[in-house]
Amino acid sequence: MAREATLPTVTDANLVLGFLNNRYLLGGDFPVFADKARAVIERRLAAPLGVSAVEAAWGVHQLANSNMARAVAAVSSERGRDPRRFTLMAFGGGGPIHAAGLARLLHVTQIIIPPSPGVFSCFGLLFSDVEHHLVQAQVKSLSQLGLASMNRTLDRLREQARGLLEQEGFAAGYQQLVTEADLKYQGQTSHLRVRFEGPNLDRDGLEALQAAFHREHEANYGYRLDSELELVNLRVRARGLDQVARVPETLSLSSDGFRPQVRSRRIYQGPSQTDWIEAPVRGRLELEGKDLHGPALIEEYDSTTLIPSGWSARLDRRLNIILEREA
Repeated sequence: MAREATLPTVTDANLVLGFLNNRYLLGGDFPVFADKARAVIERRLAAPLGVSAVEAAWGVHQLANSNMARAVAAVSSERGRDPRRFTLMAFGGGGPIHAAGLARLLHVTQIIIPPSPGVFSCFGLLFSDVEHHLVQAQVKSLSQLGLASMNRTLDRLREQARGLLEQEGFAAGYQQLVTEADLKYQGQTSHLRVRFEGPNLDRDGLEALQAAFHREHEANYGYRLDSELELVNLRVRARGLDQVARVPETLSLSSDGFRPQVRSRRIYQGPSQTDWIEAPVRGRLELEGKDLHGPALIEEYDSTTLIPSGWSARLDRRLNIILEREA
């Protein structure tokens, strides 16, 4: 995994902390050199800081969680959305290792880890709807807006959208068009996207659009202004609707039945807990009909899930791992 000449990575830190299999990944197809991971942590971080390799690795792991928490805050709490009201979805090769730590920082109490999390983005490419986004810049204050010109622009965008969907093989009955506008208060540098209904916009519709923007702004930022609104863009989002569901009832690969050969591993839980502890290692399907309480690990062909103390894991009917913080 790590060469001694490289800078330490989060993966190196997770190896040192015992969160990753220190012999191989991908069911044995990808060898791991845990000694080199420890060496690079010791030389590049631990020795200069005067701490142990484990302490340095724990710092790297925590720093990664903090960086992700700031990124989530930028699209949630900073936009008026309370993360505590949401469920965190974790995927990727390393995401499920950090999910519970990230959830703790965000005060989220439930996490979903889909089947085959390491290739979940590939599933998204395969099963996502066909969608086109058409945008026309039209920077004007709403008080100066010419409704006839605006409706002509919308008609043209819709005609283009229908043509694109027809080229994709979607007949008229299997097309969905959504009309949106990017609006802002005059003087603001950022805008909010607001959806509106109806084929054309009249004066009543324009008032409804303004009211929708005020509500959205207050939901995002906690206040509204008695200021002139400015239109930035007109948008038409065109989606092709399949006659049958694109997403199967369950997402699974042959590797979902992966069963770890090593049934327990020592993991580090941090200086404020019990430090090193022997944690059971299980496969995803071993959770069927039972709860797995942390500390524990769920090792799969393409990913590893860390269940810290104070969390439990179970499977739902779609084979998602549901992590929940215990009271």
